Amino acid sequence: MVVATRTFILGLIILTSARAEDVSDTSPIPDTALSPDKRYGVTVPPSFTDADAYSEANNIVDVKSKHVLGYINAPTAYARMNHSDLLPAWWSTNDGYLLWQVYGKWGMDTQMLVCLKSGEIQWELDVIKVLQREILTRTEATDTKKFLAAKKKNWGSGSAYPETFVIDSQAKGANKGPLTFPVQFDVFLTSDCKGVGREPALDSSMEATLGEDGEIKITGFRMGRNRAAPWYEVQRAGSQ
Repeated sequence: MVVATRTFILGLIILTSARAEDVSDTSPIPDTALSPDKRYGVTVPPSFTDADAYSEANNIVDVKSKHVLGYINAPTAYARMNHSDLLPAWWSTNDGYLLWQVYGKWGMDTQMLVCLKSGEIQWELDVIKVLQREILTRTEATDTKKFLAAKKKNWGSGSAYPETFVIDSQAKGANKGPLTFPVQFDVFLTSDCKGVGREPALDSSMEATLGEDGEIKITGFRMGRNRAAPWYEVQRAGSQ
């Protein structure tokens, strides 16, 4: 039985001050980015190919006044992106919390928890970075030799792959109701997401919960393939 451990990464808590500016009427706020009472919303630029798109940010805005509370401290998400999809913003019923998620080609690229209070952003937590670090640490500690061999084999895969591995993180119940705590996550790691038989093959999975204070609790970890992993069927087909 895995003993639960608690993780609170202060370095990934980002304190954000409000911007002394308003957002223009041309900054789109899609319905999927609005809070339940439509008091707040997040701006989403149309496309990364548009002029000046790289200077844009996903701003959290008071919809009525158009005042910018601050911005999400993550790579800008656009309505149209290559190999990435912006998921609907997951808000709590009282507009106090927002889980901002962007899914990439092989796994979650962004999972940022934003805490708001009295019309101001209090802090942000880069959830995906914490979960990536935790599953990498546990996988390496469990089978160091295979971990280092797989890492070396995949070298050069690019910065999108943490330490050359593909990692996905899935928040249970996302947008099937308001955001409530604790949020449960299933996290998966693999060295062979395409199922091409790359050796050494390395897979692991982990469970975690996220509290409203930003505390992450690791509740389970195991080595080996997991049927719930998004690449499981691809790997299975490749091994037949």
